Amino acid sequence: MAKEEKSKKDAEEAKAGILERVWKGQLLPFHFFKRHLIPTLAVTGMLIMSIANKYSCQVKITEIKQLERKLQVEQANRIGASATYNSITRESSMKQLIDTMKIDLMSPERPPYNLNEYE
Repeated sequence: MAKEEKSKKDAEEAKAGILERVWKGQLLPFHFFKRHLIPTLAVTGMLIMSIANKYSCQVKITEIKQLERKLQVEQANRIGASATYNSITRESSMKQLIDTMKIDLMSPERPPYNLNEYE
């Protein structure tokens, strides 16, 4: 019975000792880093490279999204310009056809009806 109580007490003290060492920043002593210098530097370097890679990926993703938005705007502008061009060419081709056939037709300057605004 006494051994069980002693082992529980030792476990609690060890646990408290670990928490105290973490609180004081002494979880890994200096001689650990001295013995494992190369692996510690390698792990630290890989962590830094991973963070840098993630940052560069995020920057590139935001740039891609901005370019996609610009592309959508330009596609809409292209469609509008294409529609305008097609309407102009249709109108001019109809005028040429009327002129070549010598038909007495003219395009009106005003629409055939007036639009009124209702309030």
